[in-house]
Amino acid sequence: MAIEVPFINYLLPCCLNPTKQQFDYLLKLKKNVQDLSEAMSRLEAKLADIRRKVAEGEKNQEACTDEVADWVPKVIDVEQRVKKILKKYDQHVCLPNIWSSYRIGKRAFKMRAKVEKVIEQGCFQAVTAKPPSGGCQEMPCPTPVFGMDSYLQQALSYISDDGVGIVGIWGMGGVGKTTLLQKINNTFLPGGGRNNEFDYVIWAVASTGLSLKRLQESIFKRLDLKLPDGAESYSQIIFNFLRNRSFLLLLDDLWTGVNLDEVGIPEPRGAAGGIKRKLVLTTRDASVCGRMGASRTMIRIECLGWEDAWRLFEEKVDASIIDSDPTIPPLAMLVAKECDGLPLALIIVGRAMSIKTDVRDWNFAVDSLRSSSSRVPATTTRSY
Repeated sequence: MAIEVPFINYLLPCCLNPTKQQFDYLLKLKKNVQDLSEAMSRLEAKLADIRRKVAEGEKNQEACTDEVADWVPKVIDVEQRVKKILKKYDQHVCLPNIWSSYRIGKRAFKMRAKVEKVIEQGCFQAVTAKPPSGGCQEMPCPTPVFGMDSYLQQALSYISDDGVGIVGIWGMGGVGKTTLLQKINNTFLPGGGRNNEFDYVIWAVASTGLSLKRLQESIFKRLDLKLPDGAESYSQIIFNFLRNRSFLLLLDDLWTGVNLDEVGIPEPRGAAGGIKRKLVLTTRDASVCGRMGASRTMIRIECLGWEDAWRLFEEKVDASIIDSDPTIPPLAMLVAKECDGLPLALIIVGRAMSIKTDVRDWNFAVDSLRSSSSRVPATTTRSY
């Protein structure tokens, strides 16, 4: 029988270098293909298992690790190449010849080694991970701020206490509750000494009339969560995301108690098991602090004392305006005193008077404030 010329080109290396492996490519063709098929089956099973774990992690708003993301394309590439070899083998069985037996046997043997290597590379300690910490987003805060240092230190002391889960800040409208909450938020900004204390610092506003869904949507936006597309509820998604993370929830302008379970917030219990869960709320009503579980950790914000009140008012008016006429300084002090130390009133009235160099305007301001039944302009209804 004539020997095919192409086969001679493959057979010559075997004759010149008669190693066992070279002959095994030809003599163990069926075993090499079976071994390759079995290895590929194990790789496909591993891929399916990893994809299942990634899907489970995504339900908790986790993402596959970079290692897994790099590994999956390798599996797909190897899978396609193995399919080509197995297809060639099936065609060879129908029309066998020595040349193709040698070539397919060699390719199957070498490809099996590559499959085993990819299987080994697919051994991960974890296939999903928490997304990079959202940390803290800066909140705009008025400057300068007077009379807040002691309140800020007290609030931060509570937040540092592992036994404290909820802190309530209360006081009349315009006294500075929101400003204090903004300063608390900005304490945890990147670059600060406490930026790694929480995975997330979450700012949310719970003003009167705010619906549960709108509150949840604001939390979704802050945490960059995917909106529910199935049976899973907003609260369940928020809970699943936060339950194994440290967080500080800053809830501003709370008018009534809110059910944290309905929102999806895991119970703020302080610190336990390496996880810190804290809630700081602001309200005008001390009873809200009690209903939220902060009866022992309340901070009452008082109006400013005269020294701080005058500094704030003077800063908003500008000293050049006050000193523009020798009769204005005593009138300016009277105007500031009529604001009763309320920061928002001092700011609004101070800005209004910042262009007034006519003494008559200052006299008018004094008379207007004294005749007001509340002694505070109605424009101060917005929180400071």
